[in-house]
Amino acid sequence: MTIIHQNFPEVSLNWYSDHTWFTDKHCQETDAETAITHEKPVIQKTSANPTQTIYKFMVMSFQPPLFDRLQKYLKQLNLPDLNVMTSGDAYIEITPISATKANAIAQIQREEHLKIDQLAAFGDGENDIPMFKHVGLPIAVANASQEVKQYAKFVSTSNREDGVAIGIEQHILAK
Repeated sequence: MTIIHQNFPEVSLNWYSDHTWFTDKHCQETDAETAITHEKPVIQKTSANPTQTIYKFMVMSFQPPLFDRLQKYLKQLNLPDLNVMTSGDAYIEITPISATKANAIAQIQREEHLKIDQLAAFGDGENDIPMFKHVGLPIAVANASQEVKQYAKFVSTSNREDGVAIGIEQHILAK
């Protein structure tokens, strides 16, 4: 948090603990996220409780040059215990190395005794690529990056055009 505040004060810094979304300021990025999630963040300058468990940091910027600089900066830090991945064109998620969608899929697969060809996943960001490698039916939405689409078996409509619902209808229920 300190590194981001010092080097990129313009970006929106967000963190998640238990069932609470915290952010460092009210801005257009948090307004957009509120519109998507229908959740309201708690505005707090820093993590006030040093014993608080933080599950994920999300850094947002709708300014492409700033976002690119931030992404390059965070990746060059080479943080061995953290995943630093983009999620869309304006989001960077920072999570513990073990907290991945691929690990969640693997756990569900083990618990439910499923085969890879019985698993499907939808995605649009870099953080979805490891998950795509662990399912038999990876489906990207149309607004996914080209890199993500390379790992998909199918590309549905965009997430704003019911891409997941249409993908389920066309590629899962139609079977």
